[in-house]
Amino acid sequence: MQKVFELDIKEPGGDTHSVIEIQQRVKEMLGLGARDKQREEISKEIQSHGPYALPGVLNATYVFTGRLKGKEQKLLAGLLAELVGENQAAREMLLKTGVLEAPFRPTRKTAVLALQQLGDIREEDIERIRLRAWRDADESGDYKAALILYEFLAQHRDDQACSEIRRLAQNLFKGHVDIGPRFLDLALRCAPQDSYQILKDVLGEMDRKATKFSSELKETMSIEFVANHLPQILQAANEVKRGTVGYAHKGIENLFIGPIALYLEGHPDVILETGELVHRRYKSLYRFWWQGLARRSLLKLETVKQYFKDQTTPPLDEFTLEGAVQLLFIERDSRGKLKRWALDLLKQLKENRPDQYESALYEFAERQGETVDDPGVDPVEGGSGLTKG
Repeated sequence: MQKVFELDIKEPGGDTHSVIEIQQRVKEMLGLGARDKQREEISKEIQSHGPYALPGVLNATYVFTGRLKGKEQKLLAGLLAELVGENQAAREMLLKTGVLEAPFRPTRKTAVLALQQLGDIREEDIERIRLRAWRDADESGDYKAALILYEFLAQHRDDQACSEIRRLAQNLFKGHVDIGPRFLDLALRCAPQDSYQILKDVLGEMDRKATKFSSELKETMSIEFVANHLPQILQAANEVKRGTVGYAHKGIENLFIGPIALYLEGHPDVILETGELVHRRYKSLYRFWWQGLARRSLLKLETVKQYFKDQTTPPLDEFTLEGAVQLLFIERDSRGKLKRWALDLLKQLKENRPDQYESALYEFAERQGETVDDPGVDPVEGGSGLTKG
């Protein structure tokens, strides 16, 4: 850890305090058994040394990376900020050793939090951070490390960084969707006024057929992200789908069965409103909307069951026909009460509008690769399984 000592921070009339000693005190402060009062006392003791304790604390962020999360990370970031204070040499050490040259992401994140607390970042330091972020992303491919710096730069409204974030979001959706949604979220925070165009450009990069790739969206695009941008997501997804050859699009499907469905699960009060928006404006999304509602977790909600019942009551249009098709999938793939519920709704549809029931059967069979002349399945009549044509 020799880099910690590259800057000369010396106490007038004395030597720098022992790095090992300070590091040991930090270890005790971060210990699992340490209470808040103990941590506060140790922190005050370290602060009493002023910026001369900084090398030891920074060294601790290298050594104890596994403990730098949540409350402990914020505690250490606050300690770093207190030690730096107005000392410019200490600030330079924090920036260089803790941010620009740190080999570990928890170390970098802790130092960045300290910088945020200090504020008053010089323009030349912003540029150094931006250059390092781009090098991490473009040259090293360490997008998670770069993201820490780009989040900091976005908070400081750095225009060039925001442009780079937008470009990275678009490129990462081609093959790094585990981190791509986080860059997309950052791009939208940089330029909320351009949210629709950003979403359209980025979602347009999703591979239409790459199921494994696009399915990761279900885990990485946050519910908060959907809540903040749902109208723009729907508009952009509709435009992307309209420009896609073929009916299926696994990327857009995974938007609906993943983050959008998770959002609706936590906010069932917006289902009717969102469904009406899709019905009225986004014909190309009909199928995906019903696929999202057919998620098992959503079908546990009485709100969703009632929505299916209301929307699949004749007369049917293309939107509600998709709901009937999803009932056929639910009936086929479910058991017990859920299977009986879907079958009851299908029976009602067949009794009231047999022609539309047949249309749903044919559409269902066609999607399974069956012959349209003889779909070979009629759950209402007791048919089970599909007959290959």
